[in-house]
Amino acid sequence: MASTYGYTTVALLEAFTGTDYSAVNAGYTDVFIEAKITLAEEIVNGICGQSFTGTIPDGVKAAVKILSNQIMENILLGDGYLENITYDEKFDNKLIEQALKHNFYKRN
Repeated sequence: MASTYGYTTVALLEAFTGTDYSAVNAGYTDVFIEAKITLAEEIVNGICGQSFTGTIPDGVKAAVKILSNQIMENILLGDGYLENITYDEKFDNKLIEQALKHNFYKRN
């Protein structure tokens, strides 16, 4: 199984974060992580006001990895595998905005 939209993969997320999630907890299966990637994809689609097919823009792929990392770190924290969040939410959100701004980012 893959995430719903296929904007990134578990392997790419793990390479991005430097974390082998299944080594942290056997319950962090590919299916579990793909569900979190799908959530990140849905958030990006909501920001952009559309979903993407074919060649996925690099900014969309980057934003999904950043959001997926935030989701997984919150799970790791909640499950007791982290003492604190290692990402900077303000910085990450600025990266996401920059990644999605060209033609996609919807401003109010």
